[in-house]
Amino acid sequence: MILSSFMRQVNLAITALVSNVDADFRRRLATDFSPSLANAERMPLPDIARALLPVYERWLMQARSVQSE
Repeated sequence: MILSSFMRQVNLAITALVSNVDADFRRRLATDFSPSLANAERMPLPDIARALLPVYERWLMQARSVQSE
């Protein structure tokens, strides 16, 4: 990807309006995972993914332990 194309996409991502679905999802994250995602409404997506990784890993381990029983 050339730099100008990349910069255009970054600008679009930064300036894009947050959809109602996105805002609702972020509010739900803030409610359901308040210790780590209390600021989900303002967090960048990579930070949300990073905060949810331990939750996902815990769910995966639980699913694997149930499956092996």
